[in-house]
This record gives sequence, C-alpha cells and structure tokens, in this order.
Amino acid sequence: MNKKKLNNFSHEEILDIINNSYSAAEAARKLGFEGKSGSTTRLRKYLNDLNIDFSHWTGQLWSKGKTILTDQRVCKKIKLEEM
Repeated sequence: MNKKKLNNFSHEEILDIINNSYSAAEAARKLGFEGKSGSTTRLRKYLNDLNIDFSHWTGQLWSKGKTILTDQRVCKKIKLEEM
C-alpha cells in the first residue's frame, strides 16, 4: 500500500470510505489501489495501525440473500436472446 497515495485523503475521508465500504477490496478501489497485488492485506494492516475499525466488512458475503428487488447493487445479467 502506497501511503503517499493515502496522503491525498484526509483522515475523515478515509474513515468515510472505510465506513461506507462492504469489503477491503471495495475500500481499496475507492482509495485508488485497485489491481494491486496484496493491497487489501496492506490496507487492513494500515487500518489496524491507525486503530480504525473495519469489523463491519462482510467481504464476499455482502450480497448473500439479496436480490435485485432488495438491493440495487445486485444486478442479474439478462442475455439479449432471452428478452
């Protein structure tokens, strides 16, 4: 994790991103670290060092039990042939 990149964000902005993310991967993308190998592990270590709570992250379970009717982030792809 490039801490210089995190310097572009205020502490409050980082907290807001962490609190409004469902996973380390989502938070890393919002902070500009997408596609970097090990970025989520380094993000978690960095957050632990700053004593920032991220226990609300559900990881891949964020969509469990949700459907397009209950959460608009869940989209089902429909093939044009099926329409």
